Amino acid sequence: NTIFLFIITSSRNVEDRFLYDAEYCIKSIRSKGVELANIIVATDTEFNLVCAKCPAVNGVSFITSEQIPSTIENLQGDNLIVVTDCHGTIQGIDAKNTILPHTLTTALKNNPSIQNVLVFFGQCYAGIYNWVDIRHEHKNIVYIGATGFDTSLSYQLNGFTWCANISIVAFIEWVLNPIDIDGDGCLTVMDLYKFTAWLTNTVTDNIEKLQTSLLIDKKVEIKLAMLKDQEDTSDD
Repeated sequence: NTIFLFIITSSRNVEDRFLYDAEYCIKSIRSKGVELANIIVATDTEFNLVCAKCPAVNGVSFITSEQIPSTIENLQGDNLIVVTDCHGTIQGIDAKNTILPHTLTTALKNNPSIQNVLVFFGQCYAGIYNWVDIRHEHKNIVYIGATGFDTSLSYQLNGFTWCANISIVAFIEWVLNPIDIDGDGCLTVMDLYKFTAWLTNTVTDNIEKLQTSLLIDKKVEIKLAMLKDQEDTSDD
């Protein structure tokens, strides 16, 4: 019995791209058989507005950022997967009630039911959650950050109509098509991490090369225009 919690909060208005990321995730896990009853969306945006923009989220449970700690502490189930897709701050996850590392970790530890927890931090500065003591005598808790103390990257990838969070897309790609990266015959969180890191780095590297190429092309275009202007001046 696995519960999914998607955190798309903001201290201001949540950008549409984060909502579309969440809808993409929900559509994907629904295609793998996850029931609506096992999906929770935490957002500070009006729930009706979210449903209007992202019809696929209709039927999931909604909570606000203020309710995240108490909701986590009272969840019933064996496994919990938390995916954050919003802005990050020096304190943690951006929200009307900022989600601090200690607050989140304490809530996870205090839940008496959940045995296995995976938190995938897709926001910028996910490294804020590094070196947090997540050890627990009776449960497994794993934190995976899409970045260290850096910004995450969203881009309009092929097949996507919005600027999607690259790491979130990579995460879901493994969920849809899991690969045994280390060849031990098991599909594990380590395989998920390695695949997500590889795909994120590959896509990011290709984007950087493309942007560099476009920048060089633009510089050449400007240089040619300057030379043409000089020639026109000389003719005069």
